[in-house]
This record gives sequence, structure tokens and C-alpha cells, in this order.
Amino acid sequence: MVDLQELRFLCVETVKGLVKSTVQLPYTVKMLARETLLALRVCQSSRIAGYLADPQIKYPDAYDDDLTPIIARTVVLPFILPALM
Repeated sequence: MVDLQELRFLCVETVKGLVKSTVQLPYTVKMLARETLLALRVCQSSRIAGYLADPQIKYPDAYDDDLTPIIARTVVLPFILPALM
């Protein structure tokens, strides 16, 4: 049976491997992650009476660390996780 220390070690090594492999990710996957982060940060500019309004910040109190799980679900689950299976 796998104990918790070994499970923690395996999880840490998996995350380290994923972080190191970001250099080898295709450009389109990196672009998808970047655009997802930008879309979460800034609202699309909207038309008000025929004029484009200034873009507004969607989540002004959110840091990148708060938005990372959303990006992970967008990029990691559909693209990277199937390669690990």
C-alpha cells in the first residue's frame, strides 16, 4: 500500500515535470493559456451608444494564482492529461 509520503512525493514530481515541460508545449497551447488569462482579467470592450467603451477589469482583486486553476482546467485537462494516460 502506498503511504502518504510516497503519494506526496509522486505528486510533487509530477507537477515538477509538468512545469519543466511547458517549454516544449506547442505554441497554440501556450497561446490558449495566455488568452484565457487575459479573458479572465479584462472584459471585452462593449459598445455604448455607438462608441467603444474602455475595457474594464473583471476581477480586480484576483491575482494570477487565483486564476491559475481555471487556466489549468482549460489547458491541462483537454491537452496534457490525455498524454499522461
